[in-house]
Amino acid sequence: MLITILKTKRNIKLNTIIMRTITVSNRSVYFKYAEVEVTIPDDIKDEDILDWLTSNEHEFVERIDNAIYKSDYECSDSECEWRYDVEVDGKQTIGGHL
Repeated sequence: MLITILKTKRNIKLNTIIMRTITVSNRSVYFKYAEVEVTIPDDIKDEDILDWLTSNEHEFVERIDNAIYKSDYECSDSECEWRYDVEVDGKQTIGGHL
C-alpha cells in the first residue's frame, strides 16, 4: 500500500493509492537443428523412401542424435509469446496476450 500525505496550513489530507502486482511473462521458443545425409539404395522408389527409412533407422538415428546434441540453440522469432496474468488468492482471474 502506498500512502501519500499532503500537508496544508489547516489540516492534513490523506490520499491512499492501493497498488497490486500482476505477472508479465515472455515465452520464447528455442530450437536445435541438425541434418545428416543418408545413403539409400538407388533402386528404392520415391514413394518407398519413408518405408525404407522406417525399416533402417539404425542407418541414421545415432548420427542425427549426435548432431542435434552438438548443435547450438537458435531462437524462433515466430514462436514468441508475451502475456499478462492477474492472480487473486493464488488463482488466475484474468490475463491475456500483450
